[in-house]
Amino acid sequence: MCGRFNIIDNPLTQLIMEVVGGDVPWTLTTEYNIAPTQTVPVLRRSGEEDWDMPSMRWWLVPFWSPQPSTKYSMFNAKSETLTTSSAYKEPFRKRRCVIPASGYYEWKKEGSIKVPYYIEPATESG
Repeated sequence: MCGRFNIIDNPLTQLIMEVVGGDVPWTLTTEYNIAPTQTVPVLRRSGEEDWDMPSMRWWLVPFWSPQPSTKYSMFNAKSETLTTSSAYKEPFRKRRCVIPASGYYEWKKEGSIKVPYYIEPATESG
């Protein structure tokens, strides 16, 4: 599962403008190697027609927890259990947002070391 990602401004800003249907009153800052618990911009609905992009902590604080805790990995969910997990099902139904990511890292163990691989959408030219 993804544990680090990048935000590269220009292509993402263009994509967000297409999704929300016009110019947006905010800008993205290019950031690399973003880790869980860092503050990141998120795209969310602000009413029926409007969107906003506040900064939020990349982590889920489940309803039963009085404060954020790193005891459990709460930054990523498996799609197979998203709608049944007691931690994720309610936020998935009612508190969704989009984290604009240009690509993410996955690590593969090769021998005794973990090698990072960067995953990103294919470009139109290749």
